[in-house]
Amino acid sequence: MTSEKAPWRNRLVLEWITVLLLGLAVTVFAAQSRAGQEVSAWLFDRAAILFAPEPDARILIVQIDEASLAEFGRWPWPRSVHARLIDRLTEGNVAQIGYDVLFVEPSTPEDDAELADALGRSKKVVLPTYITTSEMNGGPLDVQLPLPNLRNAAQKAGHVNVVFDADGQVRHADLSIEDGAQAHPHMMKVVAENAGVAVPDFGQKMIIPFNPAGSFSAVSAVSIVRGEVPQGLLKGRIVLVGATAQGNGDILSVPGPAGSVMSGVEVQANMLSAMLQGVWLRDAAPMTAILFASFTLLLLMAAYWWLPPDRALLLSALAALLGSAVSVGALAWLKIWLTPAPLLAGLMLAYPMWSWRRLSALDRFVQKQVVTLGDDLDAARSDSRGRFGLDTIATASARLRDLIGELGERRRFVQDVIESAPDAMCVVDSEGRVVLANSRAKGIFGPEVEGRSVEGCMVEVAKGRHVEADEIELTDGRTMLVREVSLGSSAAGQSTVLRMADISERRANERERNEFLEFLSHDMRAPLARILGVLEIARKNPAKDMPFDRIADHAKTSLKLADDFVQLARLSALTPEQSLIDLRAITDEAVDRVYDVSKSKQVRVSVEGLDEPPLIAGDSSLLMRAIANLLDNAIRYSPKSGVVRCSIRLKERSEAATCDYLECTVADHGPGIPPERLAALFQRFGPNDPSKELSAGLGLAFVKRAVDLMGGAITLESATGGTTFVIAFPVVVGPESIDPA
Repeated sequence: MTSEKAPWRNRLVLEWITVLLLGLAVTVFAAQSRAGQEVSAWLFDRAAILFAPEPDARILIVQIDEASLAEFGRWPWPRSVHARLIDRLTEGNVAQIGYDVLFVEPSTPEDDAELADALGRSKKVVLPTYITTSEMNGGPLDVQLPLPNLRNAAQKAGHVNVVFDADGQVRHADLSIEDGAQAHPHMMKVVAENAGVAVPDFGQKMIIPFNPAGSFSAVSAVSIVRGEVPQGLLKGRIVLVGATAQGNGDILSVPGPAGSVMSGVEVQANMLSAMLQGVWLRDAAPMTAILFASFTLLLLMAAYWWLPPDRALLLSALAALLGSAVSVGALAWLKIWLTPAPLLAGLMLAYPMWSWRRLSALDRFVQKQVVTLGDDLDAARSDSRGRFGLDTIATASARLRDLIGELGERRRFVQDVIESAPDAMCVVDSEGRVVLANSRAKGIFGPEVEGRSVEGCMVEVAKGRHVEADEIELTDGRTMLVREVSLGSSAAGQSTVLRMADISERRANERERNEFLEFLSHDMRAPLARILGVLEIARKNPAKDMPFDRIADHAKTSLKLADDFVQLARLSALTPEQSLIDLRAITDEAVDRVYDVSKSKQVRVSVEGLDEPPLIAGDSSLLMRAIANLLDNAIRYSPKSGVVRCSIRLKERSEAATCDYLECTVADHGPGIPPERLAALFQRFGPNDPSKELSAGLGLAFVKRAVDLMGGAITLESATGGTTFVIAFPVVVGPESIDPA
């Protein structure tokens, strides 16, 4: 069986490893490829718009728009116009000016000097530089700096480069670009540091959280130059000057949620706004995203071993949602974008491929089982082959369902056969576990016997000793004959049928027969032998008087033994009558019955207690004989001139007793019951003191049996100097409810 399973298990493990490796490869590809980056960017755009900070109110955009071009002419403007604009902003007492206009080529000396003078007077202007790379041909960076006189007059300079992602949209900006030993900071970083913002050292690239286009306060440059803007609107503001007119070329493609296109100066405004508010978004390292996706995919693949297909699909969907939620949560609280694209790509490959392999394996299994079962169950072949047309899986499933139905019918037939058996029966597999049991077996071992070890069940219910090699005695006193029949070997191993027949009654009859034989050979034989001995002595001495008294005593003993045995035997098959009994009247009748014995023994019998006790239910003749037996024993073992007391009393209900009980007590002052007899007080033919007269013990056995049949109880209160028996019966009717008539 193990050898058959091994190839299938090895193949399953190999397929699992293959799917896992393919999934991990897809996650790496998704993290590095252009397509994966585009998917990551699309997901980021939908998440980042939720966490973009509100536009900082300190930022004011001065637009070089169409109205400004109409006023001052076509672009580029004379440098004198820029000088007048800077002077107006300086007069408005602005905090800083980020002038997003490149001055890399000289103009007329007069205009350049005028602009340099305006920059010197302001001392608040940060000029842009532009850096182009020559990485394609391995050349150095091409840094386009402002003219030296303008750069020296300005406060500082910074680059205005942005980073275009794989989809051609702007989402990132380099905070600093290294050119050999020299670093060129971004102009917005310079403006933010001038405003007192500490830029964290988390790398050189920052994600720009975009607000929708048009979110920042803006005025036209011509309005500033004309003096139409109140100084109160300019005071303390951080002013960004840039071109917004169509055709100037400074229009950038941005994520769709922000408006699709946006002027360069507004892109700088969004970047500066995030810096001023301490929102520093950045990408997680690609390896971090790959490790996160790989670890999650590994856990999912491990779960696929145990989960059914529907739950595996649900878990995969939950993993995708959880991965997306982790990415959004990292962006919200850690300000890190951990892209879920590698994880989603891995899931999109792993689950379908694993499901396909499992479906293929299931199809092979179903086809094989249909062939195997079809060969074994010819009667179960059906017309399901063409029931579903060309769908081979559905057709095979239908045939397998028919075959399983036939197996179920046969199993039910076997179960009915086992259930109808008169004995307890269990089917035990090769591992010693019960696979099928009838109700009689469950009555012995418990309702949950199926699936348990048969040896463990035997230990629980048996007394731990074997009566014979194939017999066990249960804890409830029953004796069971155990037989095992092998069902032969199969692919599942060798099974057996365990049969347990209840032979308790047979063993009880055997014990009674042995006891009866012992009684006849010992107890009945002894008085008869004594009679013969007396007669033999009398025959040899005819002159002497015949010892009739001794003969009569031995004959009476034999008669009493025979009578007691007959009464006890009849009682074993008797169903007692149930009627209301006056225990005091029955006791008085029993005393009258033993009158001759008490007179001959010179023992007085007294009856005490209730004169009108409550009524009990039972058989009056059995109860009278039982009390008479107790009185007879008490009289025979009492000393001469002794007293036997018989008392009747009512014991009211208590915590230990659920109802009122009526008790009859018979007490004597004899020698008491010997210890060897106490061990088996109510058994027939119990042990005796060898020094005393032999007794079969039939009287007490009769009393015990009669009291039990009437629902009562008998107890012994034996001590030095006497014996006291107490029989108790539940009260049925009290004296006040008896009809006087």
